[in-house]
Amino acid sequence: MHTDYRRYPRTTRREQTIYHSELDHGYETDRMHYLGTVIDISDGGVGLEVTNHHQVGERLWFEAIEGTDNIEKPAVVRWCKEPDNSDSYEIGVEFY
Repeated sequence: MHTDYRRYPRTTRREQTIYHSELDHGYETDRMHYLGTVIDISDGGVGLEVTNHHQVGERLWFEAIEGTDNIEKPAVVRWCKEPDNSDSYEIGVEFY
């Protein structure tokens, strides 16, 4: 039996979204933009299918996720699942 310890209920989705990370070079910061597919969302975070690997603890910012209250929503990667037989990673991020 699987126990779900999430604080917020999830809603299943299939929606494209744009998100970015920031690379700090010390003298300037670059934004790296990515396209991902939302697979589930809650008040506390989002699950995504993405084509790029992300590190646990990496900070991301989300733009234009339907149903969220902010234009740009900050989040942190909590887990990243390696692809089995596809080119997509699955990541779980927590909003803050």
